[in-house]
Amino acid sequence: AAERQESVDTDQSNVSLENGIELPDDVTVFLSKFTKSIPDINAMKTFYSKEFRHDGYHFDRVELGINWVVKAFGYLKDGVDELHITHYEPIDDNNAVIGGYVIANNHEYENFAIPPLHKSMKIRKENGQWLFYGNQTPIEMGMYQTSDAI
Repeated sequence: AAERQESVDTDQSNVSLENGIELPDDVTVFLSKFTKSIPDINAMKTFYSKEFRHDGYHFDRVELGINWVVKAFGYLKDGVDELHITHYEPIDDNNAVIGGYVIANNHEYENFAIPPLHKSMKIRKENGQWLFYGNQTPIEMGMYQTSDAI
């Protein structure tokens, strides 16, 4: 796995905080490094827990989901300019819920479909490193619900 948590000057970060949010330095480093990894799919995958699950997507489908988002929305092909964090709720020392939006090519995409931007996205510290953990819920499609959607 790529090393993501080494020291980074948080003044050089591409993570912006809104609504008076304060993030621990290690969370800022994690988010900044993830944002800078876009659109390199192999690099992006290293920021996800093997236990990742979000609306039915499991870790083994993260690459497929990222690949689809990067290809379907061409503005990500050149990366992301900034990640704006609008929601941060620590659960304990090793878990938190996060939300926000990206700015790419000078357009704002609130609640965009990159999983870490959903307000229900959990992050979890594993072996000293923050990783995206997902909302740990099954997908809901109308009145149907499945725990193994993709």
